Order: sequence, then structure tokens, then C-alpha cells
Amino acid sequence: MDVKLDVQQSELYDLRKSVFLAPDSGRLFEQIQRQAVDQAREDALNSTLLRTAEDKAQAILENMLAPLNRPVEVIFRE
Repeated sequence: MDVKLDVQQSELYDLRKSVFLAPDSGRLFEQIQRQAVDQAREDALNSTLLRTAEDKAQAILENMLAPLNRPVEVIFRE
């Protein structure tokens, strides 16, 4: 499953005041992005949203291929 984070709409707020104790903001932002994408993927896999989308896509594909008059099996890869 492909999960993307819109980095143009993402912001990082660091509430720490010290410049010397604050982590590198670039690395921190990358780490937070990875965590957000991983969490979004996990949430989608654990929700009914993904199953519903697969069911609808399967129905659409089967209806589109029905005129071929051949057995069609739609299988989604993980």
C-alpha cells in the first residue's frame, strides 16, 4: 500500500527554547514524517476503509470485464 505525506502542508513546531539542546530540525522532521506515514499505513490496514475501497474497486473491475464473457478474478496485492 502506498502512503504519502504532503510535506508542503506539514510543519514542525519545536517548543524548546535552547538552540544548543534542540535536535537537528531536518533530521527531526524526517523522523516525524516516517512515523506519520507508518502510523497512517497501520491505521488504514486496521480500518474498514481499505476493505471498503477494495470491495468497490473489485466490483467496478468485475463489471468492466464482464462483457469478455470469461471468468475474472480480481486479486489485490498486499
